[in-house]
Amino acid sequence: MGSRAMLVLMTDPIDTDRIPNYLIVVAPLKAGKLDRVRELLAKGPPFELDKTAFARHSVHVTDQEAVFIFEAEGRPATLALTEDDARVLPTDAWMDCLASRPRVARTAFTWQRGVRDS
Repeated sequence: MGSRAMLVLMTDPIDTDRIPNYLIVVAPLKAGKLDRVRELLAKGPPFELDKTAFARHSVHVTDQEAVFIFEAEGRPATLALTEDDARVLPTDAWMDCLASRPRVARTAFTWQRGVRDS
């Protein structure tokens, strides 16, 4: 895994502004690193979320992985971290916790109240 990681999700065109766009990254964790991951998460992200296209961000953890969810609203667009953001991802502290390269998860199913299939 290189020291520079650019996370990008290209979304497909959709006719509605009501469908959220997601970037979901699954990061496999080394055994015994969950407490360290929780410490890193408590410090917040290593970049300024306010300067990204994301409207919401959350991280979910199990004893085997961390799942990072970035969400943007409005028309589909390219969701990305800037070159400056990518430079600090992943940090040495995170590298020590990762069992293998993080993967981008693709949405297989989604449901939202009030939005019908076209």
